[in-house]
Amino acid sequence: MTKMNNVPLFPLSYPLFEEGVLPLQIFEPRYLDLVRECTREAKAFGVCMIIDGKETGQAAQHAEVGTLALIRDFDQTETGLLYIRALGDRRFRIARRWVQTNALIRADVEILGDFDDLSMQPNDDQFEKLSQLLEQLHQQLRQQHPDAFHKVIETPLRYQDRHWVTNRLIELIQVPPAQKQQWLEETRSRRFVSLFHYLDQQGAF
Repeated sequence: MTKMNNVPLFPLSYPLFEEGVLPLQIFEPRYLDLVRECTREAKAFGVCMIIDGKETGQAAQHAEVGTLALIRDFDQTETGLLYIRALGDRRFRIARRWVQTNALIRADVEILGDFDDLSMQPNDDQFEKLSQLLEQLHQQLRQQHPDAFHKVIETPLRYQDRHWVTNRLIELIQVPPAQKQQWLEETRSRRFVSLFHYLDQQGAF
């Protein structure tokens, strides 16, 4: 299992999924330091969902499973506010964490593999329904917020990629963050099947 040491963490109120776009406004000194470190060393930071606490202030308690994020773009205003656009990479599980004096959390992490669960293989009909639903939601987003679409969706659009479709749907649908975190921790196939059954029960198809 691949390990990464001394990864700076950015706890948020929601989880980040693989290849998901993460726009952030940075103003706290600890996170300005995080961005400088990651851009200078071309390294990733970790995103974990908050279990107890807030995004600002004292270090929050967070989930053990999170996602690495790679900074793609950044822009700093004259007032010092920093805007970044990061992209979700691989999932990880925290092996050890500690908090610096400036409340920045760091961790040694183990990278989680992307193995499929052979006991839960989705069928083509299920995938077609999810893919069509995602296309519909994307069309609505384009019509309602044309300028925002390309800021929150990474291209190219891969409607034939089961894993990509699953993750993009989870990002868009309105469910409690704890449910999204549960899906993040599941294998690819289990995540797909679980999402399909959830949406089917909600009458989404």
